[in-house]
Amino acid sequence: LYTLSNETTRTGLPMTRALYLDYPSQSEAYNHDSEYLLGSNVLVAPVTTPGPVASTSVWFPPGTWTDFFTGATFTGPATKTLNVPLNRMPVFVKAGGIVPLQAATSKAQDSGTAPLTFRAYPGASGSYSLYSDAGTGLGYQKGQSTTTTVTYRERNKRESSVTIALTTGAYPGSPTTRDFTVQFANRTKPTNVVLNGAAVPASQWTYDAATRMVTVTVPRANLSSTQTITVRGSNVVTGVTEPP
Repeated sequence: LYTLSNETTRTGLPMTRALYLDYPSQSEAYNHDSEYLLGSNVLVAPVTTPGPVASTSVWFPPGTWTDFFTGATFTGPATKTLNVPLNRMPVFVKAGGIVPLQAATSKAQDSGTAPLTFRAYPGASGSYSLYSDAGTGLGYQKGQSTTTTVTYRERNKRESSVTIALTTGAYPGSPTTRDFTVQFANRTKPTNVVLNGAAVPASQWTYDAATRMVTVTVPRANLSSTQTITVRGSNVVTGVTEPP
């Protein structure tokens, strides 16, 4: 959200975007005015009908979209009717999308040093540019900020990688090291995990069969160097359906 706020400041693009901003040639993008894009890779379709399990119609733009909460996949352009319980809302990530996640902090200035998770979604390669600054003051207007580019690459059906590039820029108090967690969504269990060409110990990565998520911990990464995390022997899981 902080990165999107910076993008809005620089470009004027809103954080929440009408579908036709990114898909102007798709006629259905003009007909679903309750849906919106959060950035360019996250689709949100708020439920506007009552009930403990509400039925809602969702239009998916071209491409493959994965449900953030269930892992179900949808291929657009298409309209689907979903039954949504009270404990979640329809949020979907585009193939190749990278979503940064972080535990809530009480102050914006604390988020720049807190551990970060990057969750990569399969189906295409993609990239994401993370923005950070001091979280207070006006130093960002003088260029006091950092940018970290994260890329996701599917090398073949059984090998994918996430690369966290070196952080560029600086601001007062900007960290030199940081704890990262990288997650690969909708995958089978890998045979091995590699960090910068070296095998990652089994204690530093896990696989959750229920959520089909590979989670790799990268403790105390030096921000002046590049970190590449690769999962091998792990297939992308396709055709996941919504839970009953």
